[in-house]
Amino acid sequence: MLSRVGLAVLSEESGHTAGKLPLLAVLDPIDGSTNAHRGIAAYSTSICVFDQAGPWVGTVVNHLTGTRYHAIRGEGAWRDGKRISPSACERLAGSILSLSGPMPGLHAWQYRTLGCASLELCEVAEGSLDGFVLGRGVTLHSWDYLAGLLLCVEAGAAISESDGKDPWVATAEPRRPVAAATLALLQALVSPDPA
Repeated sequence: MLSRVGLAVLSEESGHTAGKLPLLAVLDPIDGSTNAHRGIAAYSTSICVFDQAGPWVGTVVNHLTGTRYHAIRGEGAWRDGKRISPSACERLAGSILSLSGPMPGLHAWQYRTLGCASLELCEVAEGSLDGFVLGRGVTLHSWDYLAGLLLCVEAGAAISESDGKDPWVATAEPRRPVAAATLALLQALVSPDPA
C-alpha cells in the first residue's frame, strides 16, 4: 500500500522495496512481536519516513492502548495530539531507565525492560522514562527505533549511538541508539561509572 502512494519501503519483513523513490518509509509493522505473540502488553507499529534531508516524520501506535505518537522534523512531537517533552532528570541515581541486555556498572534508581524499542523511546520523549540504553552486544535495526528516536529529538531529549556511529541509517545495518531526557543524563549513560 505504501508503494502505491509513492514511498519506497524498508522493513524487517520485506527488506528494501521499490528502488530509489524520493520518500522511504522505514517501518516495523509489529515492533515487540515476541511480546504480541506471548500476550505481553507492549507492542506497536512504527514508521519513520525519510526524505532527501533525512528523517522527516515518524509515528508510533501502541496497539494495546490506541495511543498515537508522532513527530515532524523541526516542528515537535505529540502524543494523541498533545505536545510532549522529556523529564528533567540529569542523574543516573534518580533515573528510571529502559534497557535491554547486561549493564554492569550502570547504577540507576530503577530499570524497566519492555521489549518494544519504539514505545520505550516514545516514553523517553514524553517523560515517563528518563532514558533508553542497550546493554553490551545488543543492537537494533533501523525499523525498531527510528520513529521513536525522531520523537525523542523533536520532544527535546538528547540522543546518541553507543559505538559513535550515525543512528540515522535507512538501511538494515544494526545500531546501538541511546536516548536520555537531558544531555547530562545521556553523558552518564554513554560512559557509566565502572564501579
